[in-house]
Parts: sequence; structure tokens; C-alpha cells
Amino acid sequence: MDDEDALRLPDSPDPGASSSVARINELVTELVTRSRPAPRSILRRLRAEPYDAVVVALANAAQRQTQWNLYARVVYMLARVGGSDALRKLETEATRMPAFSGQTVRALAMVGGDEADAVLLRLLASRRAALRRSVALVLARRRSVRAVAPLFSSARLKSGRPDPGIVVALRTMGRSARLIEMLFEDPTLDASARVHIIETIESMPRELGRVDARRVLNRLARTAPDANQGAIAEADKLYWDRKTLLRPSERLPDATLLRPASGVGPMSSDRLLRPADGEPDTAQPDRREGMLGGILRRLKEAFDGG
Repeated sequence: MDDEDALRLPDSPDPGASSSVARINELVTELVTRSRPAPRSILRRLRAEPYDAVVVALANAAQRQTQWNLYARVVYMLARVGGSDALRKLETEATRMPAFSGQTVRALAMVGGDEADAVLLRLLASRRAALRRSVALVLARRRSVRAVAPLFSSARLKSGRPDPGIVVALRTMGRSARLIEMLFEDPTLDASARVHIIETIESMPRELGRVDARRVLNRLARTAPDANQGAIAEADKLYWDRKTLLRPSERLPDATLLRPASGVGPMSSDRLLRPADGEPDTAQPDRREGMLGGILRRLKEAFDGG
């Protein structure tokens, strides 16, 4: 290294940073102020600027908007820019601005991909019903198999009644039989979770339509890919065990019907046994039998004794 190089001052880390910020701000201003902006042209020029600065500028612009249509322009542009930083800003916006959360959810849907789906699934757990329902509908339209279990977790309100918005999303995703099929396309679920959701589907015939879950499971056992056969067999066994080994009696609301210990197998419900079946009735007579009943009982005992 010669003396001239040794004496040269180091270059600025980013000599064009200020001019780049100015260009980005100009483009964002054009996006929100022109009556008919050219989003493709703006996007192309934004992509020529530093990514971090573009995301920050668009996120700041979104926070300044008070009209839904201008807000939508900004978050849609943020979605088109894409990337992890943009997704994080959109997730923040979805919870920060409840009035415009529907626009933010649509922007997230525009991004697509597993990372965007992960953001939407987190938002599905929101306490705000409007946001939760918007997210549910987007995931349903995308036919996201990983959304089936979270949707059923949110399917009922605190009162126990079905959430109408979530029901619409589930119907959009498919019929009851298709929803059961999708459970085996999600590798993150175990047999217990799948059977619990199947039972939830069966408990909502008015909202989702009646379904013979055992028939669907048997069909899947014949037609599903080999990779899913183990999960289907495990869920089918657990489902059948829960249906046949222990369930309430239809005759006595507080009683329980138990299957004999000979093993699990298909048999009609009239062969199920209550725990007291076959035992002698040792219950004492009701003392509140009335005066006439008491007289008749004593006469009978006198004749029997004689």
C-alpha cells in the first residue's frame, strides 16, 4: 500500500443513503396522493432502492393513513415488496389498526407462502372476532390444511354456540367429509387431535352437514396414499374405541353403558350393558309409600306369615 492510499480517508458507509431515502419518500407520496397511481411502476422503482429503507417508509406511511382506500394502497405495496421484514410489519399492522385489519389480512394473503401462512395462523388466535373471521376466510380460500385444526379450535363462541364467521370459513374450505380428509394431510396432528376434530364435526350437523365419519375413514383406508395409512388406522381405532367402549345410555340419562369385556367389535347398541345389569335388586322399598300402600303391604305380610 503506497503513501497516498494510507492517507486517504475512508469512504462513507452509505454515501447515497440520504438521496435514496428522498427517492423512496417521493415514491410513497406518489402512491398515496395521486388519484390513479401506477403501482407497477412504483414497485419497480422501489425495488431498486435499499429493501430495509423501503419497508420502513411504507410501514410509516401506513400508520399515517386515515382512509381505508389509501391505507390499502400502502399495505398492498408492502405485500408486493414482500420478504420477512414486510411480513412482520403487516402482522403488527393487523393488530394495531382494527378498523383496517381486513385490508391487512388481504395483503398477507397476497404475499402467500408458508411464512405468510404462519403469520395468518397466529392472527387466527386473536381475541378480536372481526380479525379472527377475516383470517379464517382467507385461510379457507387458500385451502390451508394446517388451518383446519385452529379453525375448529375457534369454531365456538364462549357461549358454546357456533361462531357464524368461522362456520362460513369451514364451509368454504369444503364439506364435512373433505374436512376429515384434510386432517390426514396435516402431519402436525396426532390421532387424538384428529378424533377430537372429527367428533366436533359430528356435533355440528346443522352448520356443516351430517357425515358418517366411520364410512369416511374406511374409504380413506382404501384410497389414501400409503404414507397416510398408519395415521388413518390409528385414528380409526381410537374413534371406534371412543364410540363403543363407553358412552351414555339413551334410556337413563345419568347411567353409563359399558361393553362386555370380550373385546372391541362391531355390535349393536342394544347389546351394551349398564353396570347394574344382571345384579339382584337389593334396594330398600321407598319409605314414602303412602298410607294405603302401607296398609296393603302389612296385610300381605300377615297373610304370608299365616
